[in-house]
Amino acid sequence: MCCRYAVNEAVIARYPSIRCSGDVRPSDAAPAIVADGVTDLSWGFEREGKQLVINARSETAFEKPMFREAMELRRCALPAAWFYEWDARKRRNVFRPADGGILLLAGLYSEAGRFVILTTVADNVMRPVHDRMPLCLPEASLQNWLADAVAAREMLEMPGVALIREKPMEQGTLF
Repeated sequence: MCCRYAVNEAVIARYPSIRCSGDVRPSDAAPAIVADGVTDLSWGFEREGKQLVINARSETAFEKPMFREAMELRRCALPAAWFYEWDARKRRNVFRPADGGILLLAGLYSEAGRFVILTTVADNVMRPVHDRMPLCLPEASLQNWLADAVAAREMLEMPGVALIREKPMEQGTLF
C-alpha cells in the first residue's frame, strides 16, 4: 500500500524539470516520468460515486479492466525521496532507498491525466509494517519500463530496489 510519498531537492536535482517539492497525497498533482518526458498527473483513478483508486496490485494489473489498457500503453514512474506507511499503532514509518538515491515508484496513468501506484508483496524490510509496498524500479530499468510492455510485465516479477526503514520515534509526555 502506498498513500503518501515525498519529493525533495535530491529528486529535483536529478530531474530538473520538476518544479514542486513536499509530501504528495492522494488527489494531489505530482511529477511523473512518462515515455516522452516529465509531466504533472493527479493521483488516483476516478470511479463514479466512489473513492479514488490510488494503488493497483502489480500481480493483476494486466488483467483488471480498470488497469489493463494503461498497463499496456501508459506506464509511468513517480520520482520520490521516500514513502510513508503507518503501522498498526498508527505510527508513521519512512522508507528510503538503501543506496541513498531516489525512488522510482512504478505507476500507470489514464488518458484523463491521473495515476495509480503499482504495489507488490512486501519485502523483509516492509513486512513488519504492512503486507504490501510500492513497486520500486531500479533506475537502470526505467526506459524499458516506460517503453516496452513485454519488459514491463517481466519487471513485475523482479525484486525492487533495497529499502531501509526509519523506525518511528515514540512520543514522549511532559508528565
